[in-house]
Amino acid sequence: MSLVLKTFVFVFVLGVGVAASIQPFTPTGWWLNSFDGVEIVTVALFLLGVSVSFATPVQQGHSPVEVSLPLWCGVMVGFAVALVAIGPGNLFPIVLAVAGVISAVALGVGMIVGFVLRCRFRGLPFDL
Repeated sequence: MSLVLKTFVFVFVLGVGVAASIQPFTPTGWWLNSFDGVEIVTVALFLLGVSVSFATPVQQGHSPVEVSLPLWCGVMVGFAVALVAIGPGNLFPIVLAVAGVISAVALGVGMIVGFVLRCRFRGLPFDL
C-alpha cells in the first residue's frame, strides 16, 4: 500500500473517530440543535483541519486539498453514525446536508490555515 493511500485511509478513520466522539460534548442530543453545539463542533473541526494539514506529508505532487476530501468524508460518516445512534427522525437527509456544509467550511478553512502555517514554519512555497 502506498504512502498516499495509507495517509488517506488514516485521515478518513481519524475523521470518523473525531466526528463520532465529539457528539457527547454537545449540550443537546444532536450538535445542530443548539448554537453552543454548532460552536463546539465547528471549532473542533477547524482545529482538526489545521492539525491534519500541518502534520500530513505532501509528497509526489499531492496537495492538501486532496487530503481534505477523505477527512471530510470520514467526518460525514461519523456524523451519520452518531445521528443513527441518536435516532435520525424524518429530516435526517436535510440535517446531514446542513452538517456537511458547516463541516466542509470549518475543515476547509482549517486545512488552508494549517497549510499556510506549515509553509511558513518549514520555508516551503505556497502551492495548493
